[in-house]
Amino acid sequence: MENLMKKAAYLKGLCDGLDISESTKEGKVLLAIVDMLEEMTQEIGEINELYEELDSYVESIDEAVLEIEEVLFEDEDHECDCGCHDEDGYVEIECPNCGDQIFLDEGMFEDEDEIICPNCDEPISFESSCGGCDCSCEETEE
Repeated sequence: MENLMKKAAYLKGLCDGLDISESTKEGKVLLAIVDMLEEMTQEIGEINELYEELDSYVESIDEAVLEIEEVLFEDEDHECDCGCHDEDGYVEIECPNCGDQIFLDEGMFEDEDEIICPNCDEPISFESSCGGCDCSCEETEE
């Protein structure tokens, strides 16, 4: 921003030093352009100041929201360490036939006992167990 201000001031000084006058058509255009550049530089400077203020404000709001989330959702983080509570709602399994990694919606396990692998078209069966934890959830493993 400082560089932009220096360039605008340089152009203004250059016009003054070259005695460009408003008596000619070209002079009027050049001086109007230089004046507009000065105004734009000032406006951009003001916008940058406002942006920095807003950025700081948003950062403080973000920190406050993070603190609130930690207080409200701290219990959810400690329910189960079995890996069955995937935050995005998908479960990753490996096809026993082709070894391809498949991501499935957790709702598919409630509706079906097996699915067809999209890679090799072979059926994949599921067990309803959660690796021995007592969280009463259902994780599917081959």
